[in-house]
Amino acid sequence: MGTIIIPVGRSLGPFFDDKGELESYELHLGPSTASLDEDDMGVWACAHDEPDAHGELAFDRAKLREAVRDATEGFPDEETDAAIERLLEAGALLELDPEGPVEDVLRAHRFIPGGHGFGNRPDAPDECGIGPADEPVVSMSGWVYSLWARSYLDGSIWAAAEAFAADLDDVTAEDIAREFLEALPVIISVDCGYLEPLD
Repeated sequence: MGTIIIPVGRSLGPFFDDKGELESYELHLGPSTASLDEDDMGVWACAHDEPDAHGELAFDRAKLREAVRDATEGFPDEETDAAIERLLEAGALLELDPEGPVEDVLRAHRFIPGGHGFGNRPDAPDECGIGPADEPVVSMSGWVYSLWARSYLDGSIWAAAEAFAADLDDVTAEDIAREFLEALPVIISVDCGYLEPLD
């Protein structure tokens, strides 16, 4: 498995000047706000596409280029690559290996839940569901569901995993953090939460 792309932040939409001309798209990034042009905002939005690929931890740069091509008419790959670099620099995208070291990344980010929680399933009590509307579209373990709902209260995702693991035998913060990280891309892709940097 290689590196994957995960979008960071929450769109605040377009902002216009006094003449009605588009000035920028604003992106909430924790304690700061980034002003993006139309191209960069389009690439950031496309980073949420393809929930299936996100769910398989397969949404990489190539998938993002493909999503941008599908959403536009002929936007060149080299322009997409340049936008990816700007978004990485701004902290609006993460590129990481989900099988590599993740503690630093998860210590540096908080997860803000969105969408709706649907509890567990009567036919599968160990599985819980979430969705952006009136039915669940993502299933997850109880651990992940708990972190989805409340990890922001502990600050970083890593701190939440540590707090959760403290009450369990034979389970480490690393175990919980990795399980949450595996679900995180699809959770964000279906608009059931977002990441924000702590600094």
